[in-house]
Amino acid sequence: MFFFETEQVVYLLPSLERFRLKATTSNKKVWSSSADGGYTIKTCSLLIDRIMNPGLITFKASIWQKEVPPKVQSFLWLAVQNRLCIKDFLLCRNIITVDQTFCIFCENEIEISNHLLFHCKPVWKLWMKFLDWWSISGCLPCRMDDLLHQWPNLVFGKFQRKAWSMVSCCVSWSIWLMRNKVIFNDGTATFKDSFSLILYRLSNWLKSADKFFIATGTSLIMGPEGIIDWSNTKLRL
Repeated sequence: MFFFETEQVVYLLPSLERFRLKATTSNKKVWSSSADGGYTIKTCSLLIDRIMNPGLITFKASIWQKEVPPKVQSFLWLAVQNRLCIKDFLLCRNIITVDQTFCIFCENEIEISNHLLFHCKPVWKLWMKFLDWWSISGCLPCRMDDLLHQWPNLVFGKFQRKAWSMVSCCVSWSIWLMRNKVIFNDGTATFKDSFSLILYRLSNWLKSADKFFIATGTSLIMGPEGIIDWSNTKLRL
């Protein structure tokens, strides 16, 4: 053998020691990404997703959770795919002109998904208010899929993470509703009242999904204790 082949054998032997051959079992090819060892297109696709997008499964779980209304799930999925029908999207299709593409909240930047949902100054302040509400120090990610992947990990406990994940869904959806209200109903952006409105909406979501959730929007304005108590109740069941 050549010298480089000898080095490869040295690395290979320790790996082979973990396996034991059985005389009673015939050799066969096994697809390790499937529970039964059989290859399927679905398991191959999921494997490619995990390799190409390490956080994909996590943020998919954050979108398709039963406590979140179906229309909000669809909105989040479009946001992740960068397919929201916003002004930048309309400009690319020559539906509107460049002078019509500015963000309706700040009127300084072109309206793209990441700016509208995260980095517009009044929107960013709203997100920071929710981080302060849960006594969390942090910063916003750049994209929706990053938010859905990272946001649940900012708190501890299975059910607290679920509720905190729902907060991100509720904030994003509320921003989108306010944007559409301004554009289509000649409304005004009311960020002053958005914080309490979002908590009332979140409370309704949780109540419709779980009979043990009794906190009201008013109590949630004072702090997240109502969600934490609900989480502890779920753990005792």
